[in-house]
Amino acid sequence: MRITNYKRISDLKPSDLILLDSDTEGTRAITALELSKQLNKVLTNSSSTTMPLPVRRMTYRGKNLGNVYTTKQKEAVANGSFDDLFIGDYWVAPNGHTWIIVDFDSFLGTYINTQKDVISRHHIICISRDGFPAAKLHTASTTDWYKTNLFTTTLQSKIQEIADFFGATNIISHQKNVNTYGDLTQIDCPTLSMLTGTDINNSFDNKIMPYVKQLAYFIICDISDMVSIQLQTPNNTNGFLYINRDGSILLSDDATNANRTYRPFVVIAGE
Repeated sequence: MRITNYKRISDLKPSDLILLDSDTEGTRAITALELSKQLNKVLTNSSSTTMPLPVRRMTYRGKNLGNVYTTKQKEAVANGSFDDLFIGDYWVAPNGHTWIIVDFDSFLGTYINTQKDVISRHHIICISRDGFPAAKLHTASTTDWYKTNLFTTTLQSKIQEIADFFGATNIISHQKNVNTYGDLTQIDCPTLSMLTGTDINNSFDNKIMPYVKQLAYFIICDISDMVSIQLQTPNNTNGFLYINRDGSILLSDDATNANRTYRPFVVIAGE
């Protein structure tokens, strides 16, 4: 039977067999599941300077990159090749915090001042895998994230230790999730949409543009892989959404009562 006469399918089961042939080893079979694993190894163990960005964003590796943001890594980020950097790769900083690569160039082209002034440096987005020490969200009920104690005081106090690891000039200031051009930050907690790709009914008039949507890591990996995560997304009543250890989203968190660990994200360039 000619291969063109076989039944066509549009999906694969993990146990499906795929035939391989070569002059030296003859005809062999491999399961679809094992083939996907082997293809991932080929992609992540070979030179990847020419890998298209959409492919890189969907290729998970999860490799420990060590405890130094190296010159080679900085160059790979700066030139936009991201060679030997993949989703899920991580650094363990000397202070003990683990920084996971969760996406590439997500903020590229977003505004930093006016519509003519945008982020043009290639970058990676990193989120802390481990929780920073618990801190109070705020002293009163609020849904204004950028006025909370957690953002204005606690998060800002962590910038120096991040600069000590990645380099101060490599931290990219990006637009806050607000409607004022030039209102920037170097560090923030993620939004619901960055993790899930969806958002709750916070009216569009409080944003100058659609904020960064779902990060590649969270397309590939389950939210609960990050354990608990404080979000900047308001719950529309008196506080902010919080993703629990089991991956459930808590809606009724009062900013006054909440004392939470948090996992900030930073936008890191190269040089």
